Amino acid sequence: MRRTPTAPDDLELPDYVRQSLGRRQSLVLDHGFDEATIGTTWWDRELTRHGASATVQMTDHKLTRSDLFRLGHDAAADPTDDDALLALLWNTLAWGTGRSQRGNRRRIDAVLDPERREHNVALLQTAAASARDGQPAEAYRALVRRGGTAIRGLGPAFFTKFLYFASEGTPGTRCLILDARVAHNLARDAGWRSLPHRGNNYSYNWYTDTYVSYCELLERWAAEESSDRDIEISPDEIERALFADEVLE
Repeated sequence: MRRTPTAPDDLELPDYVRQSLGRRQSLVLDHGFDEATIGTTWWDRELTRHGASATVQMTDHKLTRSDLFRLGHDAAADPTDDDALLALLWNTLAWGTGRSQRGNRRRIDAVLDPERREHNVALLQTAAASARDGQPAEAYRALVRRGGTAIRGLGPAFFTKFLYFASEGTPGTRCLILDARVAHNLARDAGWRSLPHRGNNYSYNWYTDTYVSYCELLERWAAEESSDRDIEISPDEIERALFADEVLE
């Protein structure tokens, strides 16, 4: 039987992560990129070409996590509003890709393929609803498939961002971003050696149980740090610091 790797119980929070915690507003909510990095002209052109109504939605010429949480809230307000749901997806991709736009045209084409659009939107709706309900297993499972993903080009490194921005304020376990860099640093610095990888490449379609274990691990670490400091520490502060791979100033 194939073993599904979950986080060992004895993993320790790396010191550089611990030293970065306690400043969620500045290091998480304000974390974003300017118009030149996002490529707003590129996104406006491509979305217009596809007949989509969404645009990149910035505050003071910067797209931040706070902006994306607001879009996630808008999508949750009316689950039948396809435009709001897709606006969250496009802005998440813009925030997560940066200047290269690598793969984004292919992702837009795949999501809006006339023969698949209705099906794809339904998958995104199911995933977002599960994320908002604090059910990361159901949310992740909706968008991953054995040997691939449910929507072509939209792998876990990107769709976990979508799930994360859809799950702010959930009463349950929130979805968190998991990408190759975070996974690599978890293995190297925290000791989670069983995380699936090929050589030094941690870009992977992780098992659903692995993703849930990751979300629960960061939730546990955040709860422990909150208790020790007597202030609220959020799991996404840990994700942000793990990605940075250094003490955040």
